[in-house]
Amino acid sequence: IIINRSTNESYIQVAMLSLTSFKSRVYEFIATDEPDDEKIALIEDHTGGRFGNWYYEGLGQSTFGHIQSFKNIEQYLKALHKSASQALLAAKKGSSKDKIKHLNAMEDASKTLIQYLEGLNDELQTMAKHAMESDNNEDILF
Repeated sequence: IIINRSTNESYIQVAMLSLTSFKSRVYEFIATDEPDDEKIALIEDHTGGRFGNWYYEGLGQSTFGHIQSFKNIEQYLKALHKSASQALLAAKKGSSKDKIKHLNAMEDASKTLIQYLEGLNDELQTMAKHAMESDNNEDILF
């Protein structure tokens, strides 16, 4: 149980790092060059990045897909990508006001995602604690 708890916490930490990496990429695209349609489409796709793969098809889905706090993440993942792509589009059009508005919305969605990931971690710790309390130690080897 302790190993599973540590592994689950590691998965969630990697998900948070992927989120940070994604946002850095968005800011990099805005700061270094004019975002093109291909980059905007990549950013808009909430299923294709590291976090999206983890959430929809990877270990996130197979490990946590049955947990409500995990399910709650989806709407904010979509909002994050939509806001990020709109910020890139605004940057491409030269609209600083809209770019900032959409970057702020991206940051808000990101903060909410982090809160849900932390909530998922808390829920997993509670589940592990209950499992340890109900374990009758039959599988202890020595």
